[in-house]
Amino acid sequence: MKFRIILLLLISFAGQGQSLKTQFDALLSSQYKPNETGAAAIVAKGGKVIYRKAFGMANLEHNVPMT
Repeated sequence: MKFRIILLLLISFAGQGQSLKTQFDALLSSQYKPNETGAAAIVAKGGKVIYRKAFGMANLEHNVPMT
């Protein structure tokens, strides 16, 4: 469910003045903290990747960050 909400929020950013990268960073970094379970995001427009970044941890036990 969290993924669907974030996806809808990302889509709603398209018409705002800030750069999409700044908006994606702000939204995703607020949801996925550096020392918590994380996620990876990729956004494409017209077949071209316009945003790619990982947030948080892939493995908490072994302290492995998302990539």
